[in-house]
Amino acid sequence: MMMQEKEYFEALIPSAGEYRVWVRTKDWVPEYHPGGFQVLIDGEPIPMTFGVSGNDWSWELAEHVPFPAGDVRIALHDLTGFDGRCDALYITNTANVPPFRADEAMRLWRKRLLGLPAAREKTERFDVVVVGAGMAGLCAAYTAAREGLRTALIGDRPYLGGNASKEIGLTPEAELGPVVTMLAERKENGDICAADIFRKIPNLSVCLNERVFRVNTNEDGKKIYSVDAQHTGTGEERRFGAPMFIDCSGKATLALLCGASTMEGQEAYPDFHEKLAPEKADIMHHGNTVLFRTEMAEKPVAFPEVPWAQAVAKDHADLEGQLASCHDTPEVAFLGV
Repeated sequence: MMMQEKEYFEALIPSAGEYRVWVRTKDWVPEYHPGGFQVLIDGEPIPMTFGVSGNDWSWELAEHVPFPAGDVRIALHDLTGFDGRCDALYITNTANVPPFRADEAMRLWRKRLLGLPAAREKTERFDVVVVGAGMAGLCAAYTAAREGLRTALIGDRPYLGGNASKEIGLTPEAELGPVVTMLAERKENGDICAADIFRKIPNLSVCLNERVFRVNTNEDGKKIYSVDAQHTGTGEERRFGAPMFIDCSGKATLALLCGASTMEGQEAYPDFHEKLAPEKADIMHHGNTVLFRTEMAEKPVAFPEVPWAQAVAKDHADLEGQLASCHDTPEVAFLGV
């Protein structure tokens, strides 16, 4: 996510002069560029807008950027209100070019510059590792830990609960069991009770802001014995080993990383005889939504233009055929592309 303008980090510049600033970013809707942002050096913007190149993750270069010597405050300033994408800045007064491919060479290069060890020193051992800290992951981790298993719960966001978390705030609906109801209970500050409950379970380790990027398997690739995760803030890596892994990522992270076959949509009833499955398979799935929160203001506030959004039907309870064109339905909500 984008840093807010009031947040910053400091860089030690060895000598005053002109530097090249490489910014690794992504234009996440290339047709409309909703993620444009500036880089501020001691509060002054570099005269270039980043995140509007039309490219997927790549480095963008600003040349001849003046820097004073000593500690310099660097911040990112959002220009659109819809969050830009930026995961690294590389400042140099040389002709060195950062690695462009997101591969092991880039990973090692970034570790070296950040002063991180090239290899993990040890494997943290558990009985069960749960990947994904949404409600499914919370229930899996809670149940495993209460059965006495040493359990690790790995989530890539700073809060527990996924869509039910304090960040988004969508309370689970439909028929809820006692575990979901207990973990998803909402506190006065908007967060769910899961974190408070988990702190009281000694054999449950909660690892937030950790993104799994690699699975390690046996020779025939049929058994996962460990997963590697990277902290999204520090870049530090950890290895989690266990005889059992539960994928609650919502996007088949472990399956995709180890090359396992995956399915998308709803499978047909004859495939697995699940009572709620349709007779015929389809590829229906949830979309990615843009969530807006509202609050009272002293004067009217204009709603921002969202030409990069796609119209969907308002009946969100009916998941069949939600996607629709603006011409098909006069009343629409917005679904981010």
